[in-house]
Amino acid sequence: MTARQDAKTGARGESPYTAKNLDGAITHLELAIAFDDNIAVFGRRYWLDRVQRIASTPEIMPAQARRLGHLLGQLKDA
Repeated sequence: MTARQDAKTGARGESPYTAKNLDGAITHLELAIAFDDNIAVFGRRYWLDRVQRIASTPEIMPAQARRLGHLLGQLKDA
C-alpha cells in the first residue's frame, strides 16, 4: 500500500511504524476493533483507515500482513 493522508491534518504520510514495532500496534487494533464492534465508538471507517495506514509499513513481515489482512477482511465484510 502507498502513503495515505493523515485523517486529522490531511497531510500525506507513511506509517509511523517499522516491522520491528508493528506487532504491538496490530495487537492493539485486534483488541480495539473487537471491542468497538460491540460498542460502536469510532466506527468502521476509522478502523479501516488505521489498519490501511499500518499496512503501509515498509518491510512488513508475512505474519504481520496476514493479521492485517484478517482485520481488513473483518472490517470490509461488516
